[in-house]
Amino acid sequence: MIHKETRKKTFFYLSATIISCFILIPFFWMILTSFKERGALMTIPIQWLPEKISFRAYQELFSIDFLFKR
Repeated sequence: MIHKETRKKTFFYLSATIISCFILIPFFWMILTSFKERGALMTIPIQWLPEKISFRAYQELFSIDFLFKR
């Protein structure tokens, strides 16, 4: 029979792993989506990895026109 302390630790680590996945998956999705082209953002089925990596969103973000636009 498994000791009570071992069961508590197992439950704690399993719960922590599941909660971590719920927190980290949207963060990774956001990062991966930032490298997709505009047409690939809403494709069905979902593509986790972009077929073509695009830095266009970052080019627009850091462009002079975007930074100083009011």
